[in-house]
Amino acid sequence: MMIQKNKLIQCVYCLLIGVFWQGNLKAQNFSVDAQALTGLLIPISLTSPQLTTASPKGVELRLMKQTSGSKDWHHWYKSPRFGVTFIHYDFRNEFLGKAYSLQGVGDFPLKQRKRHDWHLLVGYGVAYLTENYRKFRNRKNTYIGSQFNYSFEMMLGYNYYLTPRLQLSAEAGIIHYSNAALQMPNGGINALSLGLGIKYRQNKPVENKVDTTFYKPKKWRWNISGAFGMLEQYPTGGRKYAVYNVNFLGEKRISRKVSWLLGVEAIYNNLYKEYTPDGKNQPEPALPGRAAVLTGMDILVGQMAIMIQAGVYVYKPQPFDAIWYNKYGFKWRFYQELFTSFAIKTQLGAADNFELGLGYRF
Repeated sequence: MMIQKNKLIQCVYCLLIGVFWQGNLKAQNFSVDAQALTGLLIPISLTSPQLTTASPKGVELRLMKQTSGSKDWHHWYKSPRFGVTFIHYDFRNEFLGKAYSLQGVGDFPLKQRKRHDWHLLVGYGVAYLTENYRKFRNRKNTYIGSQFNYSFEMMLGYNYYLTPRLQLSAEAGIIHYSNAALQMPNGGINALSLGLGIKYRQNKPVENKVDTTFYKPKKWRWNISGAFGMLEQYPTGGRKYAVYNVNFLGEKRISRKVSWLLGVEAIYNNLYKEYTPDGKNQPEPALPGRAAVLTGMDILVGQMAIMIQAGVYVYKPQPFDAIWYNKYGFKWRFYQELFTSFAIKTQLGAADNFELGLGYRF
């Protein structure tokens, strides 16, 4: 089994390098980043010292494409790069095993000089972990309940130019793995990570000229959307509950990069039907619905938007959970004013459920 996994990693490396290291690399303006990773696992509980016995080690390979400068937003973000990244992380712990993740990633310049630059990199995708909680085989893994998970990466980086095309890079940040409460336990793995590597690009970045013709729209836009999600509650391996929500949000563009949103949201969660008060053995009839005032912002990146939202319940008949919650995710406008979305809803820092949504802006 171990031989097969090592062969798989080698094949992925060779395939990714081979595809992009072709004669048309220059014309397409692709670049290749490779770095070694080391890290430190952040404990989520003082009762799990067996999971943080060593520093994880890994490698990361990115295939990136420079924006062409053909759209205004390319210049607003100083000609960012977008692509895919493959991360292999060995947690060096028998209970956590190893992680293999594939993410979409954006690399946003922050400060540029002739021989060096600073940048912020954000990635989101899927991950496969070789070890997860098993009732009889791996009870000590209280961080991860499933082998397939979501992965998130945020890194602050520094590049030093050896030549116009070749750079040395150093990055520091966090890499996170979890399944958004789809399967318990779901404490998640958080690794403070340091990466050292090299980057090769064929073309120079596009010259950056800030567009001065942008005018803030005076009118509000309106968004209506619905979403679906799933979650599991203890005991592990038990029933999964469907969650639905509908929201109606006003949208006000406040800058080139940011829109502010404000509105209402209705939530229907089948889990609430099985609420059992303390001291009783049987569930009581309970309303599965909630209503909230929702606000937040969309960070606009072309057709994509990064969602950061906060909600406060104005109707919550169930006597549990906090009165407020947060959402973090992405929107993608794929046809005129239609958009799809993916978000993680959290309460007090813990994942509540994921949401897949579809909406329309008018």
